[in-house]
Amino acid sequence: MNPLSSTLASTLATLRDVDGVVGSFVVDDQANVVAADLPAFFDAAALALAAPRLRRLSEALALKDEALQQCTLRFASHRLWLQPGAGVLLCVLAPIHCNLAALRMGATLVCRRVADALKDGSASMSASALGSSAALRREDVAAQSGSGLPTPSASSSWWRSRVPGASAPKSGARRQFRGRTVDGE
Repeated sequence: MNPLSSTLASTLATLRDVDGVVGSFVVDDQANVVAADLPAFFDAAALALAAPRLRRLSEALALKDEALQQCTLRFASHRLWLQPGAGVLLCVLAPIHCNLAALRMGATLVCRRVADALKDGSASMSASALGSSAALRREDVAAQSGSGLPTPSASSSWWRSRVPGASAPKSGARRQFRGRTVDGE
């Protein structure tokens, strides 16, 4: 196993010290999963398909002048905590009753450590060097499944070019929200 990969795995494993955390994974700027600490129930193909969607979601939630700090996606009995960092997106799966203060502190620390580790040791790292099932890229998944799923490029503007009206509204513009016309900012 690659030393960087074992470092990332042990760093992600520290999040399990927070009571109830199921596991976590890291998505890079190209929307590839670079490390994961999840039970075997979560396969690499599912993570590879979720990674670009989570990356686009974090970009969409970021404000024009301010980056996203944290985001929680709540489901029936679990939550998915998204923590953007320098070139990475940390995703933590935890039960709904998990202590948010402890999760926030742990995620912030782990996100910094992962970003530093990738910055220091990733210049020559490739997906095959990771040696784990989490290294599967979404292009590989689409090729294996033959699903024809879109595989966005590293450019974050990929989805904006395919979503009508995805550009930022002009100041003072009128828009629709829940069927009502509202003024722009």
